[in-house]
Amino acid sequence: MHGARALVCACRVTMVACVYIMPESRESETIETSTVKETRVPQRRINDNMKKHCLFVLLVALVATLLHTADAVEQSICPPENCVPEWKCDSLLVGGLCPQSCDTCCSVLKPEYRTHCRHFGGECMDRCNENLQHPVVDCPPGKVCCTLV
Repeated sequence: MHGARALVCACRVTMVACVYIMPESRESETIETSTVKETRVPQRRINDNMKKHCLFVLLVALVATLLHTADAVEQSICPPENCVPEWKCDSLLVGGLCPQSCDTCCSVLKPEYRTHCRHFGGECMDRCNENLQHPVVDCPPGKVCCTLV
């Protein structure tokens, strides 16, 4: 016995084509009659073709994902504390969207306008070294803004 093989058939108006997938063979065989064309294809060639097609589909999906991610980054929503008039900015964030059209999304605010903990690259914590603390308006009572290092 030659081992397991699969039969795949495709019908046309004038002819039926059948393909046997044979794992033990290395060459294709074609048998043709007036109404049936039978091709025996080695399993290895089918697997190689499937690998190539899967790799191609994976590559296309990866490129599509990267393009979508790049577009999403360009049109990101700006944190509310960074939506201020342009004259308060040291550095603008390109592509950041603010709810009010008169505001600009700042990447870095001028020192005198830094009022939120995130402006200092910090988090609200129970305690930290005094050199890392900043006075802010958004930390809850009992917490201090500490620059993360």
